[in-house]
This record gives sequence, structure tokens and C-alpha cells, in this order.
Amino acid sequence: MSVPSHNQSGMALLVTLVLIALMSLLAFSGSENTRLQQRLASNDQAAQIAFQAAEAALKEAVDQITSAPQMASFCKGNADRPTIDSLQALNTDDALQVLATHGAAVAFRVGDANGEHLTLSAQPRYVISCVDEDAIEDYTPPQSMVEGKNESAADGYHFFRIYAQGFGPQGKISRLIEARYVF
Repeated sequence: MSVPSHNQSGMALLVTLVLIALMSLLAFSGSENTRLQQRLASNDQAAQIAFQAAEAALKEAVDQITSAPQMASFCKGNADRPTIDSLQALNTDDALQVLATHGAAVAFRVGDANGEHLTLSAQPRYVISCVDEDAIEDYTPPQSMVEGKNESAADGYHFFRIYAQGFGPQGKISRLIEARYVF
């Protein structure tokens, strides 16, 4: 027994339209996924550049400390180096406010794969804070030492906190690093 053909006349068109709609939906979702992956990769690259810029600022600050001729006078009388005189101030300082007030900019350039230099929205910056001995919990200054027959005063330690901030190429992403040093 054969089925009359006039009942199937629109079925092929309906199946074709449904298949085309499904293929279009798959293509659209694939392109959205690709766009999302591209944005994620761009954001990750900008974050890496911001982190590297902050690392460069941190290195510049450490170089400035280690090249100081007199560590004992490094902090005295310098308005660009805030002094931290209590444990509470050491733990509750607002890094972005300190950077805005006392931050020093660092020359930093990033090259791309073609050897061209990327332009950053802002140069990385850092601030060195001098930490007073009273702000260090359980710190006791070293006692004088006896060398042979002579007694000499022991050099104390010098404590520093460094904030460094780097920015991405468009300024939408920044990275903040805090480091504490003892010299």
C-alpha cells in the first residue's frame, strides 16, 4: 500500500529549515566562544604586562636601596620615603594612597613580537617606606660585639616596605606588589 504524496509535500522543506536553524545556532555559538577566548587571552596578556611592569618597579626600588652609600641615613630627611612607626601602621597602610602621594615613576618599555614597543597608559611606579624598629614585632636590636680587646657597636638592621604598581597597555588592568626587605 502506498502513501499518498500530497501529505508529504511540505515535510522536506520543514526538515531543511530546522537543519539550517541548528547549523546557524552552532556556528553562532562557536563564534561567540572564539570571541570570548580571544578576550580572555588579551586580558591575560595585559595582566602579564602589568605584572612585569610592577616587577621592574620593585627591582628599581631594591637597586636604589642597595646602592645607597649610607643605609642609616637613607630614610632620614627624605619626604618621598614615608616612615612607618607602629605595627598597626605597617599592617593597615593603604597602598594606593601611599603610591599616589609618594610614588616614583620608572622608565619601562615592553616590546611585542615584531620588535615594536607597546605604549603603556602609565609608567610603573614604586614607593619605599622606611619601617621603624618599633613597628617590628619581637625585634630586639643587636648588642655590641667584642672583637679582640675592642668592643664595637653592632650594626642594626634596616627594614623597608616597598609597594610597586604596574599598568597594562590600555590602563584597564594594574598589578600591585608589596615586598618587605631587611638589610
